[in-house]
Amino acid sequence: MKVNENNINNIDEELDELSRKVYLESPDFWISISDKIIDKVFDEMLLFFAVKYNYFNIVCFAIENNYLDLNMPSKNKKYTNIMEHLLDTSTQNEDKKIYNYLLSLNKGYRLDERPILDELNCNISSDTFEKKDIYLPKYLCPSCNSNIFDTGYKVSNDITYKFSSKEAEPIEMCSEVSSIRCCNCDELLEDITLDKLYNLCKIQNCNNCGSNLTKVGIIAKKKMNFDENTEKFKDVSTSYCCGNCDSEINLSQREHFKI
Repeated sequence: MKVNENNINNIDEELDELSRKVYLESPDFWISISDKIIDKVFDEMLLFFAVKYNYFNIVCFAIENNYLDLNMPSKNKKYTNIMEHLLDTSTQNEDKKIYNYLLSLNKGYRLDERPILDELNCNISSDTFEKKDIYLPKYLCPSCNSNIFDTGYKVSNDITYKFSSKEAEPIEMCSEVSSIRCCNCDELLEDITLDKLYNLCKIQNCNNCGSNLTKVGIIAKKKMNFDENTEKFKDVSTSYCCGNCDSEINLSQREHFKI
């Protein structure tokens, strides 16, 4: 089915959602992909994240409107071409709708060359797999009191360019965040950084092993000293550790879990 290019506005919302999800995973990747999303540059990187986060409409729109050639060599040296990269990504992320769509475009692709969905114990009749619960972090805008992880926030970058004699054109030298604003009221958020926002997204995970603390549990360890006057042990301090690897959780996590 050919998608009319005038319908590009219909996927703007999904592109915005994709941008937020990429940022939550990795601010570094987000910096690389944010301009592509704004300018609607549907290259291999953008489609990789669209497949990873199960955005079928973005994938379909880019392919049906010939924004890229899936037979072009992949920038990921593990794959021969972009098609193989996207097929493998859809398999790993268990999205049969995207997988089967890509497969229908490439009738000559041999199923035995890569893991197929049957090996993942999938039900062929369903389009997608059950999604895991995702923790929604919270940071309230001091002006409008909205959760910026829900309403969104805008990040502006200062980019430095210099003229390159070798390239005979200006090239980007560096990029740094200049401001973060609430999308709901446009208030400048002065007391927050991208790193802090990223850490809020991972606050339920152990900093050492990455385990979800709500799943593996937290172990409370008490240190006790012997009081010779009373001839009894008394509590001195308590530390809280990951139930999986025994690493101590940080103060922000203690405050989050109210312990």
